[in-house]
Amino acid sequence: MEHRVIYVLVLVCALTLSSLAQGQQETCTVAPHHRDNCGSPGITPSQCKDKGCCFDNTVRGVPWCYYPVAVDNPPEGMASVALWGLRMQNQGGNPMGAQGSP
Repeated sequence: MEHRVIYVLVLVCALTLSSLAQGQQETCTVAPHHRDNCGSPGITPSQCKDKGCCFDNTVRGVPWCYYPVAVDNPPEGMASVALWGLRMQNQGGNPMGAQGSP
């Protein structure tokens, strides 16, 4: 029982620290109806991009120059942590017990 608790706590701590270490990235992939206007009518693509905004004039009735949105970067090492856990379960030294489940 103690090994399972320790294993889970270590895994949670590792994932939490990994996600806290990651920053955010901006993307221009925004649904047209969620765009926040970043420019004035008649702004050119270069003027819009100079302001650090996104430009897309393919959809009528929504801002063409709009703010990018922040998205979380996937934590690095997340896949390797998951794979490490799988390898541990497939080996004889499974920290989750002989059956591999609590």
